[in-house]
Amino acid sequence: MPAGNPNILEAGMNTRFSSENQPENRGRKPDKLKGWIDNYDLSKNDVHSTFIKFLFDKTIGEIEEIINDSKKRSELPMSVYIQLKVLTSAAKRGDARHFENILYMIYGKPKQDIEFGGGLQLFKVTQEDIDALET
Repeated sequence: MPAGNPNILEAGMNTRFSSENQPENRGRKPDKLKGWIDNYDLSKNDVHSTFIKFLFDKTIGEIEEIINDSKKRSELPMSVYIQLKVLTSAAKRGDARHFENILYMIYGKPKQDIEFGGGLQLFKVTQEDIDALET
C-alpha cells in the first residue's frame, strides 16, 4: 500500500502560492534596527557611538543578563543579539578579534606606513636625464 496522500495535488491547491492566492502578511518584515534608527532620528554616527558606548559601559555580566532575559532579548534586533553573544563568548576566552573587527567596520583600519628596506634609493629623474639615455 503506498504511503502518503494519493490526492496531494488537489489537497495542496488551497495553500499553493499564486498571483491570486497571496499570504495575509506578505512582504518582508520591517527591519527593527532601521525602524529604531528612524523613530529616534539617528544618524550613522549616532548609531556607531551608541553601540560603542554600550560596549564600553556594560560589563560582561550586564550584557549576559540582556542576552539571557527572554523579554529583553526579544526586543533586540537579531544582528545586535548575535554580535553581543559572540562578543561575550570571545571576551570570556580573552579573544578581542571580534571587537577589533567591529571597530574596523565602524572606523576603518588605521593607516600603516610602508617602509622600504634593502638600500632602495629614490631620486628625481629630469627630462634631460631621459634625453641623455635615449641618445
